[in-house]
Amino acid sequence: MFVCSPLILANETKISINISIIDLYPWGYIQDGPQGIHKEIVNRLANQLGIPYKSIIKPYARVENDLKVGKTPFSFLAGGAKNRDDYAIQGPVIFDLKFGIIVQEGKAFDSLSDLVGSKIAVMRGLKISDCFRFESFFKETVHDCHPELKSFVRIPIKKYGQGLEMLNAGRVDGVVGSIPTMLELISKLNKSPSFTKVTSASKIFVLKTVPISIVYSKKNYDFTEVTRINNEIESMKKQGKEQEIYRQFIKE
Repeated sequence: MFVCSPLILANETKISINISIIDLYPWGYIQDGPQGIHKEIVNRLANQLGIPYKSIIKPYARVENDLKVGKTPFSFLAGGAKNRDDYAIQGPVIFDLKFGIIVQEGKAFDSLSDLVGSKIAVMRGLKISDCFRFESFFKETVHDCHPELKSFVRIPIKKYGQGLEMLNAGRVDGVVGSIPTMLELISKLNKSPSFTKVTSASKIFVLKTVPISIVYSKKNYDFTEVTRINNEIESMKKQGKEQEIYRQFIKE
Protein backbone atom coordinates (compact mmCIF):
# COMPACT_ATOMS: atom_id res chain seq x y z
CA MET A 1 0.00 0.00 0.00
CA PHE A 2 1.36 3.45 -0.90
CA VAL A 3 1.60 5.86 2.04
CA CYS A 4 1.94 9.54 1.25
CA SER A 5 4.50 11.37 3.40
CA PRO A 6 3.43 14.39 5.49
CA LEU A 7 5.67 16.59 3.36
CA ILE A 8 4.03 15.50 0.11
CA LEU A 9 0.54 15.97 1.56
CA ALA A 10 1.49 19.43 2.82
CA ASN A 11 2.84 20.41 -0.60
CA GLU A 12 -0.39 19.35 -2.28
CA THR A 13 -2.74 20.99 0.24
CA LYS A 14 -0.51 23.93 1.28
CA ILE A 15 -0.85 23.01 4.96
CA SER A 16 1.99 24.56 6.93
CA ILE A 17 4.64 22.23 8.34
CA ASN A 18 5.79 23.44 11.74
CA ILE A 19 9.56 23.49 12.31
CA SER A 20 10.53 23.66 15.97
CA ILE A 21 13.39 26.09 16.65
CA ILE A 22 15.12 26.58 19.99
CA ASP A 23 14.28 29.83 21.75
CA LEU A 24 17.83 31.21 21.89
CA TYR A 25 18.76 34.72 20.79
CA PRO A 26 19.82 35.40 18.04
CA TRP A 27 19.19 31.91 16.58
CA GLY A 28 15.49 31.89 17.36
CA TYR A 29 13.40 34.44 19.23
CA ILE A 30 10.07 36.25 19.20
CA GLN A 31 9.92 39.90 18.14
CA ASP A 32 6.79 40.74 16.17
CA GLY A 33 6.74 37.07 15.23
CA PRO A 34 9.52 34.48 14.91
CA GLN A 35 12.98 35.89 14.15
CA GLY A 36 16.54 34.65 14.05
CA ILE A 37 19.24 32.85 12.10
CA HIS A 38 17.53 29.46 12.04
CA LYS A 39 14.19 31.02 11.15
CA GLU A 40 15.82 32.67 8.11
CA ILE A 41 17.33 29.34 7.04
CA VAL A 42 13.90 27.72 7.32
CA ASN A 43 12.47 30.54 5.19
CA ARG A 44 15.10 29.97 2.52
CA LEU A 45 14.43 26.22 2.46
CA ALA A 46 10.69 26.91 2.15
CA ASN A 47 11.20 29.36 -0.72
CA GLN A 48 13.76 27.31 -2.61
CA LEU A 49 12.02 23.94 -2.22
CA GLY A 50 8.42 25.14 -2.36
CA ILE A 51 7.57 23.49 0.95
CA PRO A 52 5.26 25.43 3.33
CA TYR A 53 7.51 25.43 6.41
CA LYS A 54 6.56 27.58 9.41
CA SER A 55 9.01 28.35 12.22
CA ILE A 56 7.79 27.81 15.78
CA ILE A 57 10.04 29.11 18.57
CA LYS A 58 10.09 26.80 21.61
CA PRO A 59 12.16 26.07 24.73
CA TYR A 60 15.03 23.65 24.20
CA ALA A 61 13.41 20.70 26.00
CA ARG A 62 10.27 20.94 23.86
CA VAL A 63 12.33 21.00 20.64
CA GLU A 64 14.15 17.84 21.71
CA ASN A 65 10.82 16.18 22.52
CA ASP A 66 9.33 17.27 19.19
CA LEU A 67 12.18 15.49 17.43
CA LYS A 68 11.66 12.39 19.55
CA VAL A 69 7.94 12.10 18.81
CA GLY A 70 8.07 13.38 15.21
CA LYS A 71 6.17 16.60 15.85
CA THR A 72 8.84 18.43 13.82
CA PRO A 73 10.59 16.87 10.81
CA PHE A 74 13.86 18.62 11.65
CA SER A 75 15.55 21.23 13.78
CA PHE A 76 19.02 22.72 14.34
CA LEU A 77 21.18 21.56 17.26
CA ALA A 78 24.70 22.02 18.58
CA GLY A 79 26.50 18.71 18.26
CA GLY A 80 24.00 17.39 15.72
CA ALA A 81 22.68 13.86 16.21
CA LYS A 82 25.54 12.86 18.52
CA ASN A 83 24.07 11.48 21.76
CA ARG A 84 20.64 11.49 20.05
CA ASP A 85 21.00 8.33 17.96
CA ASP A 86 17.79 6.78 19.23
CA TYR A 87 15.55 9.48 17.75
CA ALA A 88 17.59 11.68 15.41
CA ILE A 89 19.44 11.43 12.09
CA GLN A 90 22.41 13.62 11.27
CA GLY A 91 22.12 16.20 8.52
CA PRO A 92 24.68 18.64 7.09
CA VAL A 93 26.71 20.90 9.36
CA ILE A 94 25.67 24.51 8.75
CA PHE A 95 27.95 26.41 11.13
CA ASP A 96 31.03 25.71 13.22
CA LEU A 97 31.01 27.74 16.43
CA LYS A 98 33.62 28.15 19.14
CA PHE A 99 32.32 27.25 22.58
CA GLY A 100 33.91 28.35 25.81
CA ILE A 101 33.55 30.00 29.19
CA ILE A 102 33.14 33.75 29.57
CA VAL A 103 33.93 35.46 32.90
CA GLN A 104 33.60 38.89 34.46
CA GLU A 105 35.81 41.65 33.08
CA GLY A 106 39.16 41.65 34.87
CA LYS A 107 39.02 37.93 35.71
CA ALA A 108 40.21 34.93 33.71
CA PHE A 109 40.34 31.15 33.45
CA ASP A 110 43.64 30.09 31.89
CA SER A 111 43.23 26.33 32.28
CA LEU A 112 40.65 23.77 33.37
CA SER A 113 42.34 23.56 36.76
CA ASP A 114 41.21 27.16 37.38
CA LEU A 115 37.61 25.91 37.39
CA VAL A 116 38.09 23.87 40.56
CA GLY A 117 35.61 25.07 43.14
CA SER A 118 34.03 27.62 40.81
CA LYS A 119 30.36 28.02 39.90
CA ILE A 120 29.72 27.69 36.16
CA ALA A 121 26.34 28.40 34.55
CA VAL A 122 25.51 25.76 31.95
CA MET A 123 22.46 25.90 29.71
CA ARG A 124 20.14 22.96 30.23
CA GLY A 125 20.56 20.47 27.39
CA LEU A 126 23.95 21.73 26.23
CA LYS A 127 26.04 18.78 25.02
CA ILE A 128 29.52 19.93 24.09
CA SER A 129 31.73 17.64 26.20
CA ASP A 130 31.60 15.13 29.03
CA CYS A 131 32.37 17.97 31.46
CA PHE A 132 29.34 20.00 30.41
CA ARG A 133 26.58 17.45 29.91
CA PHE A 134 22.89 17.69 30.69
CA GLU A 135 23.15 14.78 33.15
CA SER A 136 25.30 16.95 35.41
CA PHE A 137 22.28 19.01 36.42
CA PHE A 138 21.19 16.21 38.71
CA LYS A 139 24.41 16.56 40.70
CA GLU A 140 25.90 19.52 42.52
CA THR A 141 29.49 18.66 41.65
CA VAL A 142 31.24 16.39 39.20
CA HIS A 143 34.53 14.67 39.96
CA ASP A 144 37.28 13.35 37.69
CA CYS A 145 35.74 15.06 34.67
CA HIS A 146 39.20 15.89 33.37
CA PRO A 147 42.74 15.11 34.63
CA GLU A 148 43.12 18.79 35.60
CA LEU A 149 39.58 19.20 36.91
CA LYS A 150 38.63 17.75 40.28
CA SER A 151 35.26 19.43 40.71
CA PHE A 152 33.21 22.50 39.94
CA VAL A 153 29.61 23.42 40.63
CA ARG A 154 27.22 23.51 37.69
CA ILE A 155 24.36 26.01 37.86
CA PRO A 156 21.54 25.09 35.42
CA ILE A 157 20.11 27.89 33.30
CA LYS A 158 17.43 27.97 30.60
CA LYS A 159 18.99 30.72 28.46
CA TYR A 160 22.36 32.40 28.05
CA GLY A 161 20.83 35.72 29.06
CA GLN A 162 19.91 34.28 32.46
CA GLY A 163 23.47 33.05 33.00
CA LEU A 164 25.04 36.33 31.87
CA GLU A 165 22.79 38.28 34.25
CA MET A 166 23.93 35.96 37.06
CA LEU A 167 27.56 36.50 36.03
CA ASN A 168 27.10 40.26 36.01
CA ALA A 169 25.65 40.04 39.54
CA GLY A 170 28.53 37.85 40.75
CA ARG A 171 26.33 34.84 41.47
CA VAL A 172 28.40 32.60 39.16
CA ASP A 173 32.05 32.66 38.11
CA GLY A 174 31.47 31.93 34.43
CA VAL A 175 28.98 30.97 31.73
CA VAL A 176 29.73 28.19 29.25
CA GLY A 177 28.32 28.25 25.74
CA SER A 178 28.60 29.51 22.18
CA ILE A 179 31.11 32.38 22.22
CA PRO A 180 29.71 34.45 19.30
CA THR A 181 26.17 33.95 20.60
CA MET A 182 27.08 35.16 24.09
CA LEU A 183 29.10 38.12 22.78
CA GLU A 184 26.18 39.25 20.62
CA LEU A 185 23.87 38.98 23.62
CA ILE A 186 26.36 40.87 25.82
CA SER A 187 26.40 43.78 23.36
CA LYS A 188 22.63 43.94 23.74
CA LEU A 189 22.71 43.66 27.56
CA ASN A 190 25.42 46.34 27.83
CA LYS A 191 22.81 48.91 26.83
CA SER A 192 21.47 48.58 30.37
CA PRO A 193 23.30 50.86 32.85
CA SER A 194 23.31 48.05 35.45
CA PHE A 195 25.01 45.52 33.16
CA THR A 196 28.67 46.58 33.40
CA LYS A 197 30.67 43.67 34.85
CA VAL A 198 30.53 41.58 31.65
CA THR A 199 31.57 43.16 28.35
CA SER A 200 33.10 42.27 25.00
CA ALA A 201 36.47 42.78 26.73
CA SER A 202 35.76 39.97 29.21
CA LYS A 203 38.15 37.04 29.06
CA ILE A 204 37.05 33.88 27.26
CA PHE A 205 38.44 30.40 27.86
CA VAL A 206 37.91 28.50 24.59
CA LEU A 207 36.94 24.85 25.05
CA LYS A 208 36.30 23.52 21.55
CA THR A 209 34.64 24.09 18.17
CA VAL A 210 31.14 22.61 17.95
CA PRO A 211 29.16 21.98 14.74
CA ILE A 212 25.63 23.36 14.44
CA SER A 213 23.74 20.91 12.23
CA ILE A 214 20.33 20.21 10.86
CA VAL A 215 18.97 17.13 12.65
CA TYR A 216 16.08 15.01 11.35
CA SER A 217 13.47 13.18 13.38
CA LYS A 218 13.38 9.40 12.86
CA LYS A 219 9.61 9.53 13.49
CA ASN A 220 8.99 12.08 10.71
CA TYR A 221 11.48 11.23 7.99
CA ASP A 222 11.00 11.27 4.22
CA PHE A 223 14.11 10.27 2.25
CA THR A 224 13.21 12.23 -0.89
CA GLU A 225 12.53 15.48 0.94
CA VAL A 226 15.57 15.05 3.20
CA THR A 227 17.75 14.63 0.12
CA ARG A 228 16.35 17.86 -1.34
CA ILE A 229 16.92 19.71 1.94
CA ASN A 230 20.49 18.42 2.25
CA ASN A 231 21.26 19.43 -1.34
CA GLU A 232 19.84 22.92 -0.78
CA ILE A 233 21.89 23.40 2.39
CA GLU A 234 25.07 22.37 0.56
CA SER A 235 24.13 24.81 -2.22
CA MET A 236 23.64 27.56 0.36
CA LYS A 237 27.07 26.89 1.81
CA LYS A 238 28.78 26.93 -1.60
CA GLN A 239 27.19 30.32 -2.30
CA GLY A 240 27.96 31.64 1.18
CA LYS A 241 24.28 32.30 1.82
CA GLU A 242 24.36 30.82 5.32
CA GLN A 243 27.15 33.25 6.26
CA GLU A 244 25.11 36.15 4.88
CA ILE A 245 22.25 35.15 7.16
CA TYR A 246 24.64 34.68 10.09
CA ARG A 247 26.13 38.17 9.67
CA GLN A 248 22.66 39.73 9.69
CA PHE A 249 22.39 38.72 13.35
CA ILE A 250 25.94 38.29 14.66
CA LYS A 251 28.55 41.02 14.10
CA GLU A 252 32.00 39.55 14.75
